[in-house]
Amino acid sequence: MFRIEVAPTAGGVRLLLSGTLDRASLPEMERLAAEHASGGGSVVVDLSKVRLVDREAVHFFSKGAGRRVRIVGCPAYLREWLRSEGR
Repeated sequence: MFRIEVAPTAGGVRLLLSGTLDRASLPEMERLAAEHASGGGSVVVDLSKVRLVDREAVHFFSKGAGRRVRIVGCPAYLREWLRSEGR
């Protein structure tokens, strides 16, 4: 199961992700991030409630469009994985 909570912030939006972040959940997250970034606002993606992440999601954050978002609450295992992928 995957869920996205959208919360406005000063100057942008915070996307709180929870559950399993995989290939199937990426399009919705990417759409929301692009929608809010298009107005010039910042996009913060909070990963503190993510339990499992697949390779496509890591690739999204390290090499794809996800590089334009700020990541917070990143679990240690995911931080290391992103670091090894070049984020």
